[in-house]
Amino acid sequence: MALAQSDADRRDEFGAALEDWLAAKSFHGPAKVATALEYVACPVTWDDFDAVTEVATAQELTRVTDERHEIVHRGRKPYIRRQLAEEANNLIAAIAGHIDGEVTNLY
Repeated sequence: MALAQSDADRRDEFGAALEDWLAAKSFHGPAKVATALEYVACPVTWDDFDAVTEVATAQELTRVTDERHEIVHRGRKPYIRRQLAEEANNLIAAIAGHIDGEVTNLY
């Protein structure tokens, strides 16, 4: 980063290095989301997420993470209606979008 020509180049270098480092990490569930936010010194609270998602985000993320764990690690095949899958997808997208916006604003 120190050798980059401009601030934009430095941001790009930092972003690429951070992406490479984070790629090998697992961030499933509320506790891991909080850990990831600590890595980048981004103070987003669950109340902030709740305002964006309009649900109890940590509780809902726990439910989605537990369902994923049952499928991936235990081979379970739970009945999941399309609406539940869409809600889980929208929750994850809202969390990711909010984190992206907050981290981008910080750096």
